[in-house]
Amino acid sequence: MIRLPADENVITGHGSQRDCCSVVHRFRTVDGSSRPDLPIDGYLDGELVLSRSFAADPAGDRLLMRADDDTVLADGVDATRIEFRAVDRFGAPRPYVDGDVRLQVDGPVDLIGDHGCDPGRRMIIPTPNATRETPLERGTVRSNHPSGVLTTETEELITMSRLCDPADLLPTDSADATLVGRVHDPAENGPAVVAVRGDQLVDLSHLAPTTSELLDLPDRVDLVRSSEPRKSWPLSDVLAATVDEASDSGAVRLLSPIDLQVIKAAGVTFAKSMIERVIEERAKGDYTRAEAIRTQINDAIGGTIAGLRPGSPEAERVKSILISEGLWSQYLEVGIGPDPEIFTKAPVLSSVGAGASIGVLARSTWNNPEPEVVLAVTSAGGLVGATLGNDVNLRDFEGRSALLLTEAKDNNASCAIGPFIRLFDERFTVEDVRTLVVDLKVTGADDDYTLSEQSSMSEMSRPLEELVDHAIGDHHQYPDGFVLFTGTLFAPTQDRDTAGMGFTHHHGDVVSIGTDRLGMLINRVSTAEDAPDWTFGIRALIANLAGRRLLG
Repeated sequence: MIRLPADENVITGHGSQRDCCSVVHRFRTVDGSSRPDLPIDGYLDGELVLSRSFAADPAGDRLLMRADDDTVLADGVDATRIEFRAVDRFGAPRPYVDGDVRLQVDGPVDLIGDHGCDPGRRMIIPTPNATRETPLERGTVRSNHPSGVLTTETEELITMSRLCDPADLLPTDSADATLVGRVHDPAENGPAVVAVRGDQLVDLSHLAPTTSELLDLPDRVDLVRSSEPRKSWPLSDVLAATVDEASDSGAVRLLSPIDLQVIKAAGVTFAKSMIERVIEERAKGDYTRAEAIRTQINDAIGGTIAGLRPGSPEAERVKSILISEGLWSQYLEVGIGPDPEIFTKAPVLSSVGAGASIGVLARSTWNNPEPEVVLAVTSAGGLVGATLGNDVNLRDFEGRSALLLTEAKDNNASCAIGPFIRLFDERFTVEDVRTLVVDLKVTGADDDYTLSEQSSMSEMSRPLEELVDHAIGDHHQYPDGFVLFTGTLFAPTQDRDTAGMGFTHHHGDVVSIGTDRLGMLINRVSTAEDAPDWTFGIRALIANLAGRRLLG
């Protein structure tokens, strides 16, 4: 131990030629004690550039903890490291501490590895579950040391709030994609038409105040790529705010990419899902009868329906056989008959976008997501782009009666679309849509349930153009254009709660629908009653755009 009178001795050490500095060590005693603190002042060219102190007395020592990230994604995979060390009252590190340091965690976090270890060691702290019912929770990490000397009041909060990695919303080839959509701009308290350009999201509302109008422009691709923007935002910031359920209302975030377009849907366009509709009908909404009916139908018709061309002579022969055996159904009629099912899914402006809550009626006990590709169609009937959609469905309602279709399909927040519309161009065409494989994943918040399914567009029973032709033509016009849900291959047969029931949603489920060329649509399941009310309708849109002088 060095013993020197306080402030009376200065030891100057001249650095090497490389350092070109001097360090002055000043030693003094503490309260008359023979144990000195050690202050160190560093000078560069005669100017003080560094001042550090080291305490001799252990009184005031404490444990200091820091996390690499203060936000952990709620995906069951992401993690952060905690670094903890012993420091003196000046914050200078201690070389060692006798005895184990113990870590205690509370809330939705857990530790990987031994909970007792030496200071300085890093611990991994992941989320214990992929999702939760509440959008934001905090996990607390507390340190503890058995000695009576080391103060251990420090704690670290880990916040988990994101539905997914924000970059997952984009197509894998986003650099080559022409992407358009809408955001909520808090600065103008309304929606803005936007396009992705590199790492920026640019506002094109001055060219077209609605995506309905933008898609009708003949030179839309060139305008989206080259027009001078009205304003712009960092793309990464907008994507992060979109999937962060705890972000404040002042953040710019994605909306559904459509506005004035009518929301249409085609049903029963895949053989596998068609059989499930027949089961719903025969079970009359009672899930306890589903498995027995599924077995009966499969035994009777097997795979004879798969591959049938709807409306063909072969389809008519199968129809005659099924009628004779008492197995004909209204769903088989639209599945293999000459006319497809085309219906209005939801009102104009009612769809929600990526990151928003989706709604299931609270009194529904048998329901499911429907992952679909959604076509963007102009007022003239031209196919100009594609996006993703979730046609949220209540199986128990539709199964009881086809006349309950609107109540089964159209509820608050029951239609999700997004995240962007990918315009058809030289790199992405309707031919690419025919080969898309759509992935569905549902992760439970209150159980360990995970469902993963795929829907291949190549297995559709009807061409995309045929569905569009049944929606628009001399028989029906859409002056603001429309979007068309194209149906799903997904058949919710994987049991979750009760054997034979198949799938049904739980409150808090996270539903992701994705494909490489269109990105990912992700939402958390709520009830239609608890999801945010739909308040921004056509009158509000017109008033907002007029107030911003965006209407011609």
